[in-house]
Amino acid sequence: MSERPSTRNLAALPPPKRLEQHWRGLAVLDAIMEPDEDSRVFSFEPARRNEGSFATLRENDGNVVYGLFLPSGAAVLRGFHHDSPMNPFLHDEPTQWPGLVDGMPASLLRHRDVTNVEPDEVTFVLWHEGRPKSKWQRGQQRFPKGADPDGSRELLARLTGDAKRSVAFAKFMFDRKLPLASVKRVLEGAPLDARLITSLNPECDVKRVLREATAMSRR
Repeated sequence: MSERPSTRNLAALPPPKRLEQHWRGLAVLDAIMEPDEDSRVFSFEPARRNEGSFATLRENDGNVVYGLFLPSGAAVLRGFHHDSPMNPFLHDEPTQWPGLVDGMPASLLRHRDVTNVEPDEVTFVLWHEGRPKSKWQRGQQRFPKGADPDGSRELLARLTGDAKRSVAFAKFMFDRKLPLASVKRVLEGAPLDARLITSLNPECDVKRVLREATAMSRR
């Protein structure tokens, strides 16, 4: 498996367009495996008009990553890990960790909260300006001790498009070993058909999955 991205290893995080594609593929894979939308980990809403695509990774224990992919090619990620020592809710009065958005360009500051979420539900923020030579950036925060102080290493690893990680995750979530080749095709955005869908989940409603996948691709 590839090296894990984190706020201290931003070079391992895919650029916005590729990350957006991976996230959409993960949402499609989740739709194939889990018919109940409220029980899914990944979701994806395509861009409409001048708004960006919006994606979520939400775990049962409350850990979450929100992603906003703007028409300009820029992107903003906002994550929260409840076990992080940077969790604002560890204080009597919720207090965001200092420096999370220090240095964020003015053009993206209005997107720093990504959506109308709990304002203090955040342990890391990343952004990418979308220009050809741009790179993922973070604020000027000082990290507490620990291998993964803000939870980004654990959470961002789910979004890299690594098919082997997705197979391992599906084994954990659904107790089912998925065919690696089929998972790769979905994550790479291959056209869906009944054969590909049922190779992953023979019991799923193919028509429902195709409708949902089409909705995720609309722009």
